[in-house]
Amino acid sequence: MRRILFLLMVLISAQVLAAPAKPINLMIAAGTISAKSVTVVWDKPEVYKDIIRYHLYLNGKQIGTTNKCNFKLDDLHPASNYKLTIKAEDKTGALSAASNRVKFTTQKVGKILNIVDFGAKGDNVTLNTKAIQKAIDACPVFGTVLIPKGTFVSGALFLKSNMTLKIEKKGELKGSGHCLFSWVETTAFRRRLKLKNWLEK
Repeated sequence: MRRILFLLMVLISAQVLAAPAKPINLMIAAGTISAKSVTVVWDKPEVYKDIIRYHLYLNGKQIGTTNKCNFKLDDLHPASNYKLTIKAEDKTGALSAASNRVKFTTQKVGKILNIVDFGAKGDNVTLNTKAIQKAIDACPVFGTVLIPKGTFVSGALFLKSNMTLKIEKKGELKGSGHCLFSWVETTAFRRRLKLKNWLEK
């Protein structure tokens, strides 16, 4: 009888102390690697009822937590190699085993082209399609086209691969009534854009 009770206690303890299931399918979100940032996504563990948050480990060091299944890593070093894993945490504070590991290399820092230097005006009136397109066409590999402070009205733009379109604080790229963007190479645009009434970040 004592032996049976002992075995039951062992089984119950094992269940209580069991680590939560690990997150699965960790990957880099398509087109998000830049010189200083990247976004990663993953799926919940197969058993996720008691999962409350996820811990992210970059090159073996914890760098953040989130209760979502995506995370943007900022302040990375350009042209650098990284390794990332995540662990799930349950209500008891127990951590899962590490997820699959992803490796990535940040982009090199490229040339920055300010659209104002190409004739664009942020007055919320001037149609800047040609000026902005000139900046995009002149942008080298891994370069950045900068939308500075101001409201820049534009029509359809054709984006290239291996470039970043960056909107500065208090800067806005406003549609003239047509779709703002077309992709020359859809997999290569390096940043998701936040444009008022057009695109979500």
